[in-house]
Amino acid sequence: MVRQETERRRKAGGLRYPPALPSPVPRQRCHRFRRAVALTVGAALVFAPAVAAETAAAKPCGKHPAKAAPGKVDRAACLKAYKRQRARARLAWPPRPTEAEIRARVNRIGGKGTWAKAARVANCETGGTRGSSRNRGNARWYITANGTPTGSYIGALGMYARTFAYGARRTGYRGRTYQEQVAIAVAAWPITRGWSGWGCGGA
Repeated sequence: MVRQETERRRKAGGLRYPPALPSPVPRQRCHRFRRAVALTVGAALVFAPAVAAETAAAKPCGKHPAKAAPGKVDRAACLKAYKRQRARARLAWPPRPTEAEIRARVNRIGGKGTWAKAARVANCETGGTRGSSRNRGNARWYITANGTPTGSYIGALGMYARTFAYGARRTGYRGRTYQEQVAIAVAAWPITRGWSGWGCGGA
């Protein structure tokens, strides 16, 4: 009954229906487009680092052939060595370090010039010519031939035995080489407060 009355009034012009709402189809298409864009951007952010890493890993060995002649290095061997080198670079103190590896790490810890400063401290502590970058003290100072430290002051930097033991525990080194001794000295900075723990700290 109510419906018939409403229909009659609408035909008579006394009742108007509200304007129709816009179709939901264009809005759904817009949402789908936005969702597709978001998924594309998200996928790019997820996969781009992996692709970049793979490209960066392949770039150093790009000149190596896939199959090398006897005595030459092929691409697979080059990539294996490159990945091993990158793994060492991520270690705080790599085993059997080279001078370049320790120089980079101590300069990163103590600032540029820490490696050169260590050489001056070593020259002052255990002998050598002042101002000479080649003479870096006596690396065998109170260290036996098999690398065992002895005495109260050890190595080229003349580290006190307890300081040496603390730095050796943090690095895992025994101080067999000069670069290991510098690493041990810098690793012991929490208890020596930098170079202030050395009598020649101002060298």
